[in-house]
Amino acid sequence: MASNNKGIDGDDVLDVKRLEDGDVPEDFLKVTEPIAVPTGTIIDLGEDEPEKCVPNQKEPKSKVVYESDHAMALALQKQLDLEQDPPPAAPVSNVPILQLTVTVVEAKLARNYGLTRMDPYCRVRVGHSLLRTPTAASGSKEPKWNETFHVVLLPGTQSIYIEILDECTFTADAIIAHGFITLPPKFQPQKVIDDWWPLSGREGQEKEGHIHIIYSINHELTHGLYPQPQRQTKIQIPKLTPEELDEYKKMFPNIDKETFESVYISCCGDKAATVNTLLDM
Repeated sequence: MASNNKGIDGDDVLDVKRLEDGDVPEDFLKVTEPIAVPTGTIIDLGEDEPEKCVPNQKEPKSKVVYESDHAMALALQKQLDLEQDPPPAAPVSNVPILQLTVTVVEAKLARNYGLTRMDPYCRVRVGHSLLRTPTAASGSKEPKWNETFHVVLLPGTQSIYIEILDECTFTADAIIAHGFITLPPKFQPQKVIDDWWPLSGREGQEKEGHIHIIYSINHELTHGLYPQPQRQTKIQIPKLTPEELDEYKKMFPNIDKETFESVYISCCGDKAATVNTLLDM
C-alpha cells in the first residue's frame, strides 16, 4: 500500500485511508436533482456576488400609446379621404349672364366752355363699373370717340349714367354735360339701340346738346351655370341734402340742380372739391 501512495501529500493520504477504511458520509457520491427556479425570479447570490436576474419578459405597451396610435391613424385616413374625394363645389344658379355692349360714338354740345379750346372725354357708369373714353383733343363742341365697352349687367341695373368732362392741365377736370339712358325692363336679346340722347348742364335740363350712343344687351351664356355671388357690402353713393343744395344755389345761382348733384357725386361727396369744380365751370 505504501508504494501506491507515493507522490501524494499528507491531506490526500488521510482521505485515501478514510476511503480504504470505509469512513465516508452516507450521501457520498449521491446524485441530487437540481432545483427548478421559476422564470423571472430574482436569485440572491449574496453580498459578494453581483445580483443576477433571469431576463425579463417584454412589457406590453401602455393603453395611452395604443390610443395615440389609433388617433394618428384616424387622422391620416381622414386626410387621404379628402384628397381622393374633394369637397363639393359651391352651389350654382341657373341664371343667364347678361352682357351690355356700349359704344360712345360722338357728341354735339351747345357751347364751348373753354377759354381757347375744349378736350372732352366721356365717362360711362353702369352699376359699379366706371368706363372712360380717350380724350378727344381739341374736340370742342363736336368731340368724336368711337369707343366700345363690354360690361356684365348685374341684376337691378336700370340705367346708364353719362358724363362729358373737359380735361384740364392745371385744374380739376370740369363737367360739361351729363345725362341718363334708362334701360328697358324687358329687353330683347341681340336687339341694337342706336340713338341720340339729350344732355343737361349749365344751359338747362336737356339743353346742353346730344350724345350718340349705341348699345345692346346679349346673353353671354344662355343658361350658364355660375356660382352664386356672396353678399357684398353695399356701396353708399353720396347724396346731396336739401340744406347743402340751398348753400350751393346761393353761391352759384345760375347752375341747375342736376349739375350740383352730378358734380357732388363725381367728387365723392367732398364739399371742397365740389366747390372748386363748380368754380372751374
